[in-house]
Amino acid sequence: MRATLGVMALLVLAGCTERDPTYCDESIPCEGPGLICDLEKKECVPAPDATSDLSLISDTTNDLPGGHDIAADLPQFDSAGDIAPVDLTPREGCVNTCPKTGARQCVGNGFQLCGNHNADPCLEWGPTTACTANQFCLEGTCLSWKTVSSGITTELRDVWGAAANDIWAVGTCSGILRYNGQKWAPDTRYDPTCGRLSQTFTSIWGSSFKDVWLTYESGALLQPILQKSYPGTTLDLFAIWGSATTNAWAAGKTFLFWSGASWTEFKPAGLTHPIRGIWVASPNTAWAVGDYGTMWKLAAATTWQPQTVSTTEHLGDIHGTTASNIWAVGGFGTTLRYNGTKWSDVLTPTTKGLNGVWTASTTTAWAVGDSGTIVRYDGAKWVAVMSPTQKKLNAVWGSSPTDVWAVGEAGTILHTEP
Repeated sequence: MRATLGVMALLVLAGCTERDPTYCDESIPCEGPGLICDLEKKECVPAPDATSDLSLISDTTNDLPGGHDIAADLPQFDSAGDIAPVDLTPREGCVNTCPKTGARQCVGNGFQLCGNHNADPCLEWGPTTACTANQFCLEGTCLSWKTVSSGITTELRDVWGAAANDIWAVGTCSGILRYNGQKWAPDTRYDPTCGRLSQTFTSIWGSSFKDVWLTYESGALLQPILQKSYPGTTLDLFAIWGSATTNAWAAGKTFLFWSGASWTEFKPAGLTHPIRGIWVASPNTAWAVGDYGTMWKLAAATTWQPQTVSTTEHLGDIHGTTASNIWAVGGFGTTLRYNGTKWSDVLTPTTKGLNGVWTASTTTAWAVGDSGTIVRYDGAKWVAVMSPTQKKLNAVWGSSPTDVWAVGEAGTILHTEP
C-alpha cells in the first residue's frame, strides 16, 4: 500500500495520467515479471537467470581475503536449469600425486596408500607402513613365504596350475597332488604310497584344466584327467611345455612333439646332455636347457639347433612371458636372460643351485633352488627372499606375481601370503 501511494503521488505531481514502465528508483519498484531495478540508471532491466555468466560478478566486490573468487564456488547450471556436475579439478596449485584412493605402492620394504592425507583437496601418497622383518613388499602388499601342508613326505618335482584354485604338484612314487583353492589332496589312483609299480613324475604342463600332461622319468606320458597314458620313448623325460592343445614338447634325453593326435620323437644330432627344462611360446618359438650349459632353440617346426651360452653350469629350468623376455637358471646361482636378441648373465645374491624359475612379467620373476633358496627379480636386480625351509626346492609357478607356489623334497610346499 505504501509503494502504491508513492506512485500515485508522483503521477499527480508530474501531471501525468500514466507512469513510465521502465522507470524505477528506491521507492518505485519494477512491476513487470522478471525485471529488477538498475539503481544507477533508474531503469528496469531483465533479471539475470540461472545460466547467467558468473564472470560478470566483479572480483573487486566479491573477493574474500586472499583473492578467492566466490563466483567459482557458486553452483553451476546446465541448459536445462539443473545443477551441473561439480568440477573436482584441483585449484590453487594443488596437484594429485597418486592415481586413485586406495592405490598402493612399495617404498623400500614397506608400502604407501593413496588418499587425501592433508588439508588440501588433492590425493597424495600417505606415510610408509613398514613390512615385518620376514616379509617383502610386492605390488603394494607385504608378503612372506609360508609352509603349506602337503600330507606327504616324498619329493615333489614340479608344480603347475590352470588357475589360482586349480594347481597340480607331481613327484616321486607316482605322486600327484591337486589344490582346489583351500587344500592339497593326493590323487590316490596313482599309488602315492610308493608301491611296487610306482614311478617318478618329473614335470607337468597343461593348456587348460581339461588338458593336462605329465612326464614319467621312464619316458612315458600321462593325461591324468583322461587317465590315458602314452609310451612316448624309451629314453628319460624330464620336462614338458606347450602353447596349445596341438603344440607341446616333452624333453629329456630326446625331444617329443605332440600334434594333438600323437607323440613323435625328434632326437637331434649332438644332443649328448639331458634336457632339464623347456619353454614353448608358439609353434615356431621354443627353448630348452640342460646339463653343462646345454641350450637348444627351435629353429623350425620340428628342427632344434644347439646354442652357445656363457656358462657351463647345469641349467635346470627356463621360462618366459614373451619371445623377448625369458629367464634360464642353474647351478651356482646362475641366471641368464634373453631379450629377443641375445642371452646375458645376470648376477644373483646366491651361490646355491637354482632348479626352477617362473617369469611373471618384465619386472618380476621368481627362482628357487637348493637349501630352500628363493630369489626374486625386481625389475633391476635379483634379491634374496627369506625362506621358511632348508629343503631343496625344485620348481616354482604362480597365478600372479603375488600368488606363487614352490615345491621340493620331503613333500615341501611353500606359498606367498600376506
